[in-house]
Amino acid sequence: HTRYISVTGVQTCALPIWTAAGFGALLALLVQVAIGFLAVWVGNPAPAHWIWQKLVFVLGGLFLPLTLYPAWLADIGRLTPCAAILFHPASLVFDASPAAIVHVLSWQVLWLVAAAVLVAAVASAATRRLVREGI
Repeated sequence: HTRYISVTGVQTCALPIWTAAGFGALLALLVQVAIGFLAVWVGNPAPAHWIWQKLVFVLGGLFLPLTLYPAWLADIGRLTPCAAILFHPASLVFDASPAAIVHVLSWQVLWLVAAAVLVAAVASAATRRLVREGI
């Protein structure tokens, strides 16, 4: 039995939406882990977290959907991991066509791989620094 959600009277399969939401949450977690590793160099990574958070608010479409932005800013926003976290998964609620699902999940997988590589690199560098210099 496939579960459906109804938005504006149109039934949409919920599985792709939940998958995209889960990928978005995992991507957000990976970025937060990378930011957390910054503590090895800067002591307090909170300012980096605040900057990232504000970028997600603006470029992820939390304040306004990217569709309401000027075209140049919407185009930039759609290419960022911020949109892969928030805007793209939410867009599936209104357009869960096979093409839209493939588009959203493809972008998310791309950003998940990039974020995993980033976390691995930052973790390795942080470990080397801690071994070399101590806490």
